[in-house]
Amino acid sequence: MLLTTKLEDVKHLQCLDNLTHLSIIAGNKYQELEHARLYIIFQLSTLQVLDEAQVIDSERENSKQRFLRGMNSSIFDFVAEIEELEFHLEEKEKELTNLKTQSKHSNIELSEKSKQLISASNSNAQSESKIEELLAEIDTKNLLVRAATNH
Repeated sequence: MLLTTKLEDVKHLQCLDNLTHLSIIAGNKYQELEHARLYIIFQLSTLQVLDEAQVIDSERENSKQRFLRGMNSSIFDFVAEIEELEFHLEEKEKELTNLKTQSKHSNIELSEKSKQLISASNSNAQSESKIEELLAEIDTKNLLVRAATNH
């Protein structure tokens, strides 16, 4: 399993000549990057299984096409692309943090609204009970008035 903070760190595993299986820990932010799987396959040519999925020949070919073009361009292009991908990842993480904060505030607001609804419901129940008591009192007084006027 791999837990890293930078996608570039995968290169450090190249010295493991017998590395055939690699699982990136679920939830690792690099799994969401568009070309992360291809990059890892390119960097670790001995891999046969990545994240419990077989590495297929078309992926190897795609990884070479995508990342070998750098042989004709500078390493700075690769670094720039990785930095751009990491920047987008950081933006997504900020977005996620904001969504979590909004969710927390919404849950708090929902909890407060639930308490208000329960309070209003209790108040309504008390009002209905009081109305029933008053109606019963009116009925009793009406009976007393009728009894007094019939004599």
